Parts: sequence; C-alpha cells; structure tokens
Amino acid sequence: MKQYKNFAAAALLLASSAFANAAVITSYVTDTASASAVKVTDSKPYNFTFDFNDGTFDFIKGKDTISAAWLTVNLSDDGGSETFKFFLNSAEFFNDKNIEGSNKAPVVTTYSELALGKDFVATLNKDGKLNLSIAITAGNGNFSVVSSSLRAEVQREVGEVPEPMSVALLGLGLAGIAGSRRRKA
Repeated sequence: MKQYKNFAAAALLLASSAFANAAVITSYVTDTASASAVKVTDSKPYNFTFDFNDGTFDFIKGKDTISAAWLTVNLSDDGGSETFKFFLNSAEFFNDKNIEGSNKAPVVTTYSELALGKDFVATLNKDGKLNLSIAITAGNGNFSVVSSSLRAEVQREVGEVPEPMSVALLGLGLAGIAGSRRRKA
C-alpha cells in the first residue's frame, strides 16, 4: 500500500509539471525618417517608406502581429498659404490648412500620435511597410517636413515555454518514480 501511495504522489507531481503557456509578448517599434528637413512644394511632395522588415526592428513578418500604429509628423513653415494632405499608401489619411508661420522665424507644428485605422494596420501586417506622402493640395507656398515617425505595437505569440517551477516538479516526479521502482526491486 505504501508503494502505491509513493507512486501516486510521484505521478501527481509529474502530472502537475505540465508546461506553462506563456502569453503574448507586446513590444513597441518606431521607424523614424532622416533628421534633415525636406522642403515640400506644390510640385514636390515628401515621400518616405517606413519599413519594419529592414532588420533593425524586432518585427518578424508572418510571426508578429501589429495591433496598433501611430504617426507623428513635425512640419515647419515660414509663411505662405497652403493646404496639405498626408497620404498613406496613396490613400488620404489626414489633411489640414495652412501651417501657421511667419516670415521672420519658422514655426514648427507637430501632428502627434495620429492613430492609424484598421486598414493601414492590416497593410503593415501584410508586408511590414507603409509609405507616407505629404503633398500641397491647394494654395501657393511651401513648408518643410522636419521629421516623421511611425510607432507600432507589435505582439508576438510565444509557444509553450517550460517554467522553472514546472521543470522542478518534473524532476521531483521523475525522482519519485525512480525511488518507488528502486524500492520494489
């Protein structure tokens, strides 16, 4: 009877040592355009492709999921009268009228944390890339794009990972089974 109790205790320890399932790991990646200002005119839009696949980010196409993304753009203007639009992959994303500026000193306007809709997030998930274009759509004048960045929330599903306590319980269970078999012999 004592052998059965020992065996049952060892089997219970072994069964309780199942591998734990680690949940989703969430991280944030940000791709930033170059630091030099780029002049935008009515004939020359600003274009930049954000690419999370270029090896510098913790994003693996097909394995990771981008659940949300935000665009931040800094524009500088020293006067003029223009209307502009932001395009993402050729689809209109955001528009505004004249960036306030003065002929004496440029004024920087920040469009911060503009949330991308689900269609743009789906595009990012498909290939990890998103093209930003900023164009003057009406009026005359020009302005400069000082910086632009795209921040994305990336989630990675992690497979089964042995937890330290699970491994310890597995060892105790195996030791118990070995001990109970040794006593039988």
